[in-house]
Amino acid sequence: MLGALSYNFSTEYADDIANIRKLADAADQKARTDAATVAAGTTQTFSDKCNGLLTLKGICWAMAPDEMATVLTSQQYECKRDLFENLYCELGDAEIEFSETQVSFNCEAFDVCQYDHTEVSDFLLRQGVVLAMEENQHLVTQNAGDAALWIGLGGSPALAFDGPYWLNTSCGEGPKGQELCVEQPEDGVVKLVLNKNTFGAVTPSFE
Repeated sequence: MLGALSYNFSTEYADDIANIRKLADAADQKARTDAATVAAGTTQTFSDKCNGLLTLKGICWAMAPDEMATVLTSQQYECKRDLFENLYCELGDAEIEFSETQVSFNCEAFDVCQYDHTEVSDFLLRQGVVLAMEENQHLVTQNAGDAALWIGLGGSPALAFDGPYWLNTSCGEGPKGQELCVEQPEDGVVKLVLNKNTFGAVTPSFE
């Protein structure tokens, strides 16, 4: 009798937990959908700024970072800021990170994790995203300042320093000075980087 009561209680408790999780997931999905709906109302205005420019996921360097976040939110991405106030957006395993001069897309953002940098570059060329790309390779060494900052914030010293590694890149320049690169570390996966480069900079006149 006692065993049966215990079994029933355990089953009911498990059912309650499952229902709570379903409700939480439904609430999270509704919040994302509502945010996407609100963002969609202003997305077209922002997207118009990208006419003729290098554009990935509907964003370009003619937009302010918050405008880029709004466009990505309309695509169900969840955008936040980290401890350093750097903006990043996530959707499942897809991640997009922002700095003052770069927007980086991990391979999951475009479902290209199975390809190398040469193959992804070829896709971009064939689809007309850029007209030409130049391949390069250079040795990346550890930034001591970044490592010291990581340790200062309580990060593990073992994870602060990476050994030098070769980085393969393919880069192509777009209108008005932006640059699109496909990067792949040695023995790593690709990522796409939309560089601000010289976009918006004042250029000298020789008239």
